[in-house]
Amino acid sequence: SISGGAGNDSIYGGQENDTVSGGGGNDNVAGDAGNDQVNGGSGNDILYGGAGNDVIDPDTGNDTIFAGNGNDTLTLGDSDTGNKLVYMDKLQDFVNIISTTGDHVVYLGENNDATDLEANSGNIQVFGQDGNDDIWAQNSGSDTLDGGNDNDYVGIGEGSVGDKVLIGGFGDDQHEVEENSGNASSQILPNTHVTVSGGEGADSIGYERGLFITDANDGGSDDDWIYFNQATILTLRDKSLENIETVTFSNSGDYVVFADGNNVKVVNGNDGEDYLSAARETSAGYTLNGDSGYDTLIGGAGNDKLNGGSEQDQLTGGAGSDTFQFADIWNGNSYRDVLTDFTGGSDKATFNGNLFGDVSAIDGYKGTTGVGSSANDNLLIATGQSYSSVGQFDSFLSEGDADNNKPGFYIFFNSDTNRAEMYFDTDMTSTEGAVLIATFNNITAVSQLDKLNEGPTGHNSGDFVIL
Repeated sequence: SISGGAGNDSIYGGQENDTVSGGGGNDNVAGDAGNDQVNGGSGNDILYGGAGNDVIDPDTGNDTIFAGNGNDTLTLGDSDTGNKLVYMDKLQDFVNIISTTGDHVVYLGENNDATDLEANSGNIQVFGQDGNDDIWAQNSGSDTLDGGNDNDYVGIGEGSVGDKVLIGGFGDDQHEVEENSGNASSQILPNTHVTVSGGEGADSIGYERGLFITDANDGGSDDDWIYFNQATILTLRDKSLENIETVTFSNSGDYVVFADGNNVKVVNGNDGEDYLSAARETSAGYTLNGDSGYDTLIGGAGNDKLNGGSEQDQLTGGAGSDTFQFADIWNGNSYRDVLTDFTGGSDKATFNGNLFGDVSAIDGYKGTTGVGSSANDNLLIATGQSYSSVGQFDSFLSEGDADNNKPGFYIFFNSDTNRAEMYFDTDMTSTEGAVLIATFNNITAVSQLDKLNEGPTGHNSGDFVIL
């Protein structure tokens, strides 16, 4: 047993099982070989476990610990004040940090290490290396827990406070967040199988490309979300996302298929050419946002909301009463979205944006000819004729009395292509200068347009809805 005094000491144990303590001062304390007990004492110490299975207790001060070879145990308790920097070794180690107040950084070794962090008020960072690590935290600080490579378990205990970041590297990882009042963010690196469980609180789960989600469930009662940082090819099966409300993908092109029973409410494609499909869903409704890029959005059997974003997108609502939102022309773009299965009277299309700012309200007229339209009409729907181009709509305009000095909309049916086309015109004087906004495919009969004008009045500027 060797103990230092009040000064700055250098203490080295021998080949046997030693007990070494630095005492006061800023000490260098090494256990050397054998199964040693190493204590730093007060002061800012540097501790070395050395070879053997050592027990290290740094005590007070801002200490740096090198565990050395062997199956070592690092213990920090409420008497171990100060900030600690810890480097474990290549064998199987145990890190136990309980009721401390400092900010600690722990680098685990390259084997199967276990870390238990409980009732700590400081901010703790743990970084795993190779090996199947077990990291558990139940603290009030803001912690970062990184399992590193291989198959790791990283968990946040019930009652934790503060924001937590859980990071998984290569391997099959499990992240678990029990009920707590903080926000948990889980990030998974490429080519990873992961099981994720989130508790109450707004949890976020972030992934790089090449992810295989086996289970991401129990997101809790608040709004939880998953985001992907790179282009992703992803298929989610058998309720693999339960209580996860929002999934956001990268700025590259993503290919995503959702199976029946996932609890996702919102899917954001971001930039790139995205393929987002909820076609296998039999009941729930999705909100699919393509953002920029040439996107393909496919809804399921529920009441879906599809927003292609900018550029030319293809939108398929599927069964249910779906809403299609357009965001191209009024943002200064020349792209046209295509609806493949619009059903009048059930589905609806929404338009909002600066270009429609002068449309203070919608007054609609539909008919086989323009006769009977009034000066207040700014939505004209031709239901009794077939047009091959918007230019032929001029005859419809000349028959009626629509106001020629304010912006409005034209909708007509093209029987040659089985689609309806919708145009926006700034003055409704003639169709010259009219801008194609959207096309509605698979319109097999002009009578399907009859219900497009039901209930369009009363909407404010920038909030145009076709029912």
